[in-house]
Amino acid sequence: MLTNASLNRPVSEDIEPADAADLSLLPTNERFMAAAVMSAMSGVNLKEGGPFGASIVRDGVLICSAHNTFFADCDPTCHAEVMTITQPRVVLLYVAADECCPLGYASSRDVIYSSFEPCPMCWSAIVSSGMKLLYIGLDRFTAAKNGVDYLSFYDAILPHTKRSNSPPMTCVNPPSSYEDERIISMLTSPDHCIIVNKDNDIIANSDSSAIDDFTTDPVDTPMVRTIRLACRYLKSPYLHGCRIYTLVEPDIESHAACLWACAESLYYSTEAPPGSSARYQRDQYTMEESERDLRVVHNCAMDICLKIIPLWYESELHKENPQLKAC
Repeated sequence: MLTNASLNRPVSEDIEPADAADLSLLPTNERFMAAAVMSAMSGVNLKEGGPFGASIVRDGVLICSAHNTFFADCDPTCHAEVMTITQPRVVLLYVAADECCPLGYASSRDVIYSSFEPCPMCWSAIVSSGMKLLYIGLDRFTAAKNGVDYLSFYDAILPHTKRSNSPPMTCVNPPSSYEDERIISMLTSPDHCIIVNKDNDIIANSDSSAIDDFTTDPVDTPMVRTIRLACRYLKSPYLHGCRIYTLVEPDIESHAACLWACAESLYYSTEAPPGSSARYQRDQYTMEESERDLRVVHNCAMDICLKIIPLWYESELHKENPQLKAC
């Protein structure tokens, strides 16, 4: 039985995108993408998250696949690409195969396959992990045309490429109200983050600057840690009505995590300085795709990836949350 190794959960055997004979006839890249789609289908059937899957391949060998567990873990950062990168079995393999490769990080030999174009958070996670090649099944525009619309998240990161009605969160720089300035004054370091609910109660307060050097999580930033604390406190992947405060403009992983958590607003005092990882990510993301460090191959096994969309809309999870377009 297949498992989503990061969670050691059984994968449903009820849904298969193709039988073994069909998969054996596919070109190699399409087989790797099919593995990502199979994981995504399992995640939807198990009501763990949205219709997203990813696979990692090293030297032509499929290492692992994983899917979105947004709802199962009540964590807005548990996207397919992040879950794939952080699987324990992957970490063990990296340590055994590349002692010089930091624990939990991929190498330039690794290739990632994603059934949908990665959101800004996942794109940054892939870049941070060290991988240099990404295969995409459906780009964000094709996904939106087929009802899986997360264009507004790109708008919030790249305001000059507006394609949707409005960004899902307000960014305020610098804070102007007395209450906002009061909370900002409580921050003691660039890594300090505070989250406040609609009643102005602090629900998460973390100065987790000492990120473990051997973390297995490429999005384990101080702000993401604080968001996860708040979500655990609320027992929900959403931070509706909450405000997030930090001193310095966050990197893309952290910014996008705020968006996926549906926070009301993000406040920071200064822009990310030149030479910082946050500035590098933002500079990379504003480049033309052909100029970025991460090479992208589009439209891989599109017909296979499209199969997940009707399954998503027919799923119990979507019926219980009809307002959801993507997560």
